[in-house]
Amino acid sequence: MLSPCRRVRLRFSPGSSVSALSAAPADASISTSDSDLNIESHSPTDAQLLRSRMRTAAAEGNLAAALDALGRLLPAPAAPDYNALLHAYLRSSQAAAEHVAGVISHMRCVGPAPNVLTFNIAFKGLLRLGQLDAAHAVLEEMWSGCGFLPSFTTVDKLIKKAVSGSNFDLALKVFDLMLTLFYLPTLPIANAIVSVLVKNGGAETAYAVFMVLVNRRFMPDVYMYNQILFGLCKSDCINKGLTLFCSLKKRGLSLNVYSYTSLVFGFCKEKLWAEAYRALARMCHEGCKPSVVTYTVVVNFLCKDGKTDDAMHVFRMACKQGCRLDNTICNVLLRALCCADRISEARAIIDVMKEAGFVTDYFTISALAGGFLKAGHVKTCQKFIERACNRSNLVDSVTWNIYLHSLCCDGQRALQVLDHFRSIGVLSDSVSFNTILSAACRQGNASVIQMVLYRMNVEGIDLDPVGMNTSM
Repeated sequence: MLSPCRRVRLRFSPGSSVSALSAAPADASISTSDSDLNIESHSPTDAQLLRSRMRTAAAEGNLAAALDALGRLLPAPAAPDYNALLHAYLRSSQAAAEHVAGVISHMRCVGPAPNVLTFNIAFKGLLRLGQLDAAHAVLEEMWSGCGFLPSFTTVDKLIKKAVSGSNFDLALKVFDLMLTLFYLPTLPIANAIVSVLVKNGGAETAYAVFMVLVNRRFMPDVYMYNQILFGLCKSDCINKGLTLFCSLKKRGLSLNVYSYTSLVFGFCKEKLWAEAYRALARMCHEGCKPSVVTYTVVVNFLCKDGKTDDAMHVFRMACKQGCRLDNTICNVLLRALCCADRISEARAIIDVMKEAGFVTDYFTISALAGGFLKAGHVKTCQKFIERACNRSNLVDSVTWNIYLHSLCCDGQRALQVLDHFRSIGVLSDSVSFNTILSAACRQGNASVIQMVLYRMNVEGIDLDPVGMNTSM
């Protein structure tokens, strides 16, 4: 059950809806005066005429006149009469969800009691009008209020409309109702619900929903549980991720390289290196060859943890296993090696990239420049960026911001570089100005601070929280 899903039900105070409807202006062309009808001696012809007037008024959207005609029926109108009224009214251009709710409330409070057809007519009409929340409220009232069981087709239509319209709040509520009724969703709908939950930080809720579904013999696909597995591992729930992984294997559901990579990601994020290496070995043992993404995950987390030697070992392992490398894993290593002042090994990685036919991209340039700067090689960083700029156009705003950072002691020069940005078509951003502003504030250079703030105002860049904290 989805605990976060808030139930929406129809709730009315007795008589309030009816009085509101009675106050609505009736169409002048519809007369219900005593000159037309003898209320004390209704004949079948009179009842037929009243019903005809009721349908005509409802079809014109004049619900007050329709209810007035219905109220003159003797004997008292039955549920089929109200059903006919709702059917006609919901096809009018004046139909409103609150009026439909009012009619159903009147039937429940005064009578006759609504039946299954009453709710089905109301639901279908509201769904056709695009009133999805009201249609959901009708289903909730149908089930929770009156004990009638909505059909699977009815609930399925509503959840499909909600998903296709990106109304995911409503989709979750309808999904909750679906589980309450012990209906199983279709695979595309289940995938959409799981995706919404995971993307909004609800991986644990998605996991709980998944277990409810599979315990009811729902057949998921690998796409569904891979989403949940990665969501759990990404949100520091590696224990639940491992539990799910083992449960999938026990149930005989197929696992692929993305399933294992999610698990490796979770172990690396928690710095459980032994388990991460064991998972890599297990992949090879079970014939699920690690991909370049798998190796990149391990290398990236090792580099962030300062374990550059271990990252190099994993990189060599990937080469030995015949893994098809890409720019990303090489760029990660390049930055880590440059930061550690291991330039010769960085050159070896560049040679590997050349042999593999990789083309130098923006990320390669910024990785090398950032690495040089972090290692304290300011002049090397500046010369490298200048050379890269002269030889190609692979210098983006990220790399130029690194260059600005290297000029932190020369605010005037940094502002000149901003002008150079514009001349070569690179737009400066808030990071660019914050970099100069930070250095100027540390140096107490009031003139540069004023110039930066003026330039930001001219270029329409607002001072963000980072810039505000810097200047305080």
